Amino acid sequence: MTYLIIALTAIVSYLIGSVNFSILLSKMLSGKDIRESGSGNAGATNMLRTYGKKMGVITLLLDVLKGIVVILLSRFVKNIAGTDEIYPVISYIAGVCVILGHNFPLYFGFKGGKGVATSLGVVLMLDWKVGLIVAVVAIAVMAVTRYVSLGSILGGAMYIVIEIVKMIVTKNVDVIQLVCVVIIGGHDRMVCQYKKICKEHNCKAKVFTQMPAKLGNQIGSPDLIILFTNTVSHKMVRCAVAEAERCNADVVRSHTSSGSALTEILERVCG
Repeated sequence: MTYLIIALTAIVSYLIGSVNFSILLSKMLSGKDIRESGSGNAGATNMLRTYGKKMGVITLLLDVLKGIVVILLSRFVKNIAGTDEIYPVISYIAGVCVILGHNFPLYFGFKGGKGVATSLGVVLMLDWKVGLIVAVVAIAVMAVTRYVSLGSILGGAMYIVIEIVKMIVTKNVDVIQLVCVVIIGGHDRMVCQYKKICKEHNCKAKVFTQMPAKLGNQIGSPDLIILFTNTVSHKMVRCAVAEAERCNADVVRSHTSSGSALTEILERVCG
């Protein structure tokens, strides 16, 4: 089911990206394809040069909007799925696919623009602070050098560098977490709340509401395993207990899977 959700989101995002506003607007204005004018690029910059500032700005905003829409779509999918487990993956996939759609549009012979504005929309929605930094860098380079492509390349490089730094910092923060918790059972709709509660108690959490194929490979070496026995099978309980013995983890069983029950357990065990 997860793979189907990801595939459908990717397809829809690509189709949204394939709606090239510079081509549509140029045909509405003059009956000509923007790709036959100026630099031949189907994007906001060529619209600016060919049809003036107003149409350039309109095209830019519409292209940015495509990136915003697909990330909102990924968030909607997360809410429908009832879990944030796939959100980080599905949001990046949606972002990549909308950019691919802009650059290689299905409706216009797979010849589109450069995807700069659409990429900006995606980045702003994934992390608006990073998006602003990238935008400032890109605009500054464009203003100084007069090369749009150079600005977009350096802006993209800046985004990659910032994301790498964020991952390193996050990894270092994870190292100082006091307790690694694995929650087995519960409800899909509660996963976000479980993780939030664990974070509030300075715990790093993994949540398995369903029996994974290889539980041992996925839970790692936790300090604590919490079993919500009212929502799991006897087989899952046995597997969890066996894994706890293997990694010398404490096991706490709870007959309720509410947020308050989890809070009570963490306060008792973690202090």
